[in-house]
Amino acid sequence: MWEIYDHTADLGLRASGRTIQEAFSEIAVAMFSYIADIEKFPCETKIDIKCDGDTLEDLLVDFLNKLLTESAIEGIVFSHFDITEIDERGKKGVTLKAKACGAKINSQNKVFLLHEVKAATYHDLKVQKRLAQTMVQCVVDV
Repeated sequence: MWEIYDHTADLGLRASGRTIQEAFSEIAVAMFSYIADIEKFPCETKIDIKCDGDTLEDLLVDFLNKLLTESAIEGIVFSHFDITEIDERGKKGVTLKAKACGAKINSQNKVFLLHEVKAATYHDLKVQKRLAQTMVQCVVDV
């Protein structure tokens, strides 16, 4: 489950899931749903994503920014996200491994692009783990 909330001059994203992996996946869906009508970008091309951070909050920002970078470099709108691992026990803080899947932008689907997201920020950043649910939140620069 995800939602977009208003934020002065930027855009707030909030998502939740039964696990931290599901919450990270949902916030990625929220971000790319703002960028495009993701239903028009089926899972045709997969990209491996690896990132790390000192904290789960750092990891969330790095993850979203890596997705934006790969999207821009490869010309892909991602629509599906499989977080295969979040390791909180590593020597280098926390790490994430994921697969992002979507379709290349072409002349037929580019009409379904909606907005640009420049970057994920540390403003209003939250990762809250509870027994039955994890909530993540991030403001993105638009």
